[in-house]
Amino acid sequence: MVWVAHDGDNLNDLYFYDGNIINKLTTSDNNLAPGIHDSFIAWERWASGKSEIYFYDGERISRLTNNNYDDRGPSIWKNHVAWHAYKRNTADPDVFYYDGNTVRQLTQRNKNSNPVVWGDNVAWQGFDDTGRWQIFVYNGTATKQVTFYTNRDASPPDMWGDAIVWTALRSDIYDYEEAKKTREVYLYDGKEVHRVTDNDYEDIFPVVWGQNIAWLGKVDNEDENEDDYEIFFSYKD
Repeated sequence: MVWVAHDGDNLNDLYFYDGNIINKLTTSDNNLAPGIHDSFIAWERWASGKSEIYFYDGERISRLTNNNYDDRGPSIWKNHVAWHAYKRNTADPDVFYYDGNTVRQLTQRNKNSNPVVWGDNVAWQGFDDTGRWQIFVYNGTATKQVTFYTNRDASPPDMWGDAIVWTALRSDIYDYEEAKKTREVYLYDGKEVHRVTDNDYEDIFPVVWGQNIAWLGKVDNEDENEDDYEIFFSYKD
């Protein structure tokens, strides 16, 4: 496991437990947003007013970026890392991907953010020309647009293998306030998009592992003043 701790010098350092001992990975600058897979770790390091992406391969630390972007939000799968980056003085992030050897820029127009990586696949949330947040996926060679919403937005995705999950408002309810209460979970299986939930409450924050999907659902609580969020789970035998 990996975590950030404040050491009393107005900076955050990174710590890693390898199953036997706790290792301190950083001793300088401000280190944030770590992700871990096996013994590989990626994180943001803030210095000189901007952030860069760093990577630990189990033996040594490497700096993956050195640019005029603010590089943020790394997602990691083994030695593959994806993140989004804001070019200085702009509000339109782009998605970058490290395949274990080289860094490549996957997007160059509109807003693209919140990437997740699994093997050679990278999924993210991006604007298309309609001004709506859509789901995109890069398969190691080409990028494909998965959703084509015209009156709703896709949430940041999660991914496992070819499977991608996200949430979006229902398209058959035209009142926004009512539609917001019935946000549903969707799944892309590598070929088609499937609707996972069909209920009258808000489903949020889906995660996927294998053929299993879990998410939070906002359920009306008649006995309390506030609604409750419950955990839901979908699986295949």
